[in-house]
Amino acid sequence: MLVITPSLLEDLKKNGFRNMVLWKQVVDANRFRLFSERERQDFLKSQRLENRPRPFYLFVGRVSSEKNIEAFLKAGLPGTKLVVGPEGAGLSLAKLKRKYPQVMFTGPRYGDELGGYYASSDVFMFPSKADTLGLVMLEAMASGLPVVGFNVTGPKDVIEPGGQTGFLAENDADLKEKAVQAWENLQSGNITRQACRDAALKASWSQCVSTLLENLKIHVWPPSQNPPANAKKHTEMEASYSGHCF
Repeated sequence: MLVITPSLLEDLKKNGFRNMVLWKQVVDANRFRLFSERERQDFLKSQRLENRPRPFYLFVGRVSSEKNIEAFLKAGLPGTKLVVGPEGAGLSLAKLKRKYPQVMFTGPRYGDELGGYYASSDVFMFPSKADTLGLVMLEAMASGLPVVGFNVTGPKDVIEPGGQTGFLAENDADLKEKAVQAWENLQSGNITRQACRDAALKASWSQCVSTLLENLKIHVWPPSQNPPANAKKHTEMEASYSGHCF
């Protein structure tokens, strides 16, 4: 069983699971990268954000109840809050826009434009308490952003101790304080964009693929041995699923 975070691996162990391997996830370091100050200003201008006050606090993901997004939206933070992502379950994007008129809701963004939002922001906010990992945190760090999230599975597996890549909060009030602290540390140089990126790139694609391949077990039935009675049924099912992505 390939498990993507140490916290999840430990939880599974406590529940009796065995034969588990930690499978570190990686990020597209070409799309999610550092911007120069000139690139940042050009991007903000292209999105008509150049006159919005800094810092830019960014959320990327589905605007849905399981993401606990209102813990971020209601926090009284200086600067500008950016929410990039589609409407999800349990929340109305239209209602949130009326309730939080100062928040910039962009809707979904893709490709280089999405990368631009990351690289042009200052602090990444991850209020979810229900994600197994949260790859958006790695994308943000690869783009040079410190991450602020709650001290739960996911954020605590990504944000390194010591405050060099972000902070873990214990409650909603603490989330606000840690967000301000991250911005202040970024300004003072106690946190650097390069350090955040370096932390995100510790796991390589070669390591990720090698872990997968090393733990795959492929069984080929010998010609002299008849497969189990249900093998034909499984083969037919696999053929019917060919071309589909789950």
